[in-house]
Amino acid sequence: MYIETADFDYIREIVHQESGVIIREDMAYFVESRLASVARLNAFNSINDLIISAKNGGYQNEIKRLIIESMMIFESSFFRDKHYFETVREELIPSIISHSDNNNYELNIWSAACSRGQEIYSTAFMIDYFNVLPSTWKVNYMASDFSGELLKKAKEGVFNQFEINRGLSGKLIEKYFIAHDGSDLQVNPSIRSRIKFVKFNLFENGASIPQMDIIFLRNVMIYFNDKDKNKVLENVSKRLKPNGFLILGSTESLVNNILFEPVHFQKAIIYKLKSK
Repeated sequence: MYIETADFDYIREIVHQESGVIIREDMAYFVESRLASVARLNAFNSINDLIISAKNGGYQNEIKRLIIESMMIFESSFFRDKHYFETVREELIPSIISHSDNNNYELNIWSAACSRGQEIYSTAFMIDYFNVLPSTWKVNYMASDFSGELLKKAKEGVFNQFEINRGLSGKLIEKYFIAHDGSDLQVNPSIRSRIKFVKFNLFENGASIPQMDIIFLRNVMIYFNDKDKNKVLENVSKRLKPNGFLILGSTESLVNNILFEPVHFQKAIIYKLKSK
């Protein structure tokens, strides 16, 4: 299936309007392949027919939603850039514990663009496996994404063998997964039940989201323009505790940001709120 230039421009516009994600001019093939998949799954003969339906409010705007969400599927894997997880375990959590008051024994962790869930599951595996927290502490996990379809898959916690073998050791697989259909495996219920999955747009103010000790916002900002980045960072800053930490992707950095400042740990650069 082929995408016309006008249709490509339309997709770029609606995706940016609804999600803030910038689709570059050189991403026509990516868009074309995603739209072709949506068209086939919904019995459209062509991409053009699919887009006409979206413009006309097809299925009460369901087609438009499916198109936008199809553009949100980004690369993810278990323990991606594992030095970040090592920093969480070895330095961030001990710092949070040392700065906590005597009446608060809860650790709040948020994966703010969770995709298929590998990031939040990796974090939960690590904290459980290494007994990172004192026995008196409780950890609250939250994972959110713009895409309802991705959230559904993340909540199910089902992964194929290719996904499983990217970043997971045999010990972790044996301890935290159960058999599913065919060769697929599913995260065991004891881990899945600990995570709250929420549909959330990072451009919302997030007033309903509790204050967090650790926020993962990795490999997201690269898809936004400067104005949208600042808006997202402003919203995220309101959900971070004074002694909390913001984790960005390995290729992302905040230079002279008015809200956050870098902290240089042994294995990674992490961000915290600037002192007022």
